[in-house]
Amino acid sequence: MENPQFEEEYPLPAPNTFRRILAMLCLAPYVLLGCLRFSQGLAYRDYLSELKIWPGPQYIIFSGLAIGAAFSLLLLMLLLRARFAPLLARIICMFFLGWLWVDQIWLGTREAFHYQLIVNILISAATALIAFVLVRDPDYRRNPGKEAHDRK
Repeated sequence: MENPQFEEEYPLPAPNTFRRILAMLCLAPYVLLGCLRFSQGLAYRDYLSELKIWPGPQYIIFSGLAIGAAFSLLLLMLLLRARFAPLLARIICMFFLGWLWVDQIWLGTREAFHYQLIVNILISAATALIAFVLVRDPDYRRNPGKEAHDRK
């Protein structure tokens, strides 16, 4: 039987702030990409309509808005060290990767797909690195020292 008076203190390990800051810096271009896609889609809507591009300027505007909003939310959750930030990071990054490849394969032209293949592979690798390596569960737990001790 344990005496509650002598309850053990579990020191909190220092969160890996370098990895967290690096993750936020790596997510900033995604936010910028979405915001620029949205704003430039609005600015050049008439011109894009005249070009009769497919799927149209509305697609560019709404996809830019979705990318910018999703990654801005993720950046805010990482900044606030929200407990669900790692799960949110994985969900948003996987949806982004799915959209990226669907957009390139089925909505783009074959020539553009071949020219941009290396860039898309690099973007996919960077996004997966952010989702699974830089944003880790232990950095966002409330008391990781106690949970690690209880598992032993």
